[in-house]
Amino acid sequence: MTHIATHRSGMSYFSSSSSGQGFPAEDQAFIHERPVVVKLVFCNEFAFKPPMEDLRTTLEEFASSVGDRLTVKKKACKFKEWYETFSTSSPGTPCVLVTNWREVKPCL
Repeated sequence: MTHIATHRSGMSYFSSSSSGQGFPAEDQAFIHERPVVVKLVFCNEFAFKPPMEDLRTTLEEFASSVGDRLTVKKKACKFKEWYETFSTSSPGTPCVLVTNWREVKPCL
């Protein structure tokens, strides 16, 4: 189960440990268990190249820890096509985009 601590400011911290370790001490009282429903997307033209392998692996492991699979797109136009379908089939599900400035500009 993934723990989420929501700070009074609205900032959320995620931890897959059973005790909620890793949260700031002042947030320990705000820890609650619930399934995390969020889609993680990595968009980078070099996503499958060796320089990005460590980052992609880390993102895949994080997505797996919250019960999801990482979605990888190489270009913003492919992300946009995917997102239009995703937002229609999963309305209200937040999507976290990890990308660089080159790919994010067309998404704005």
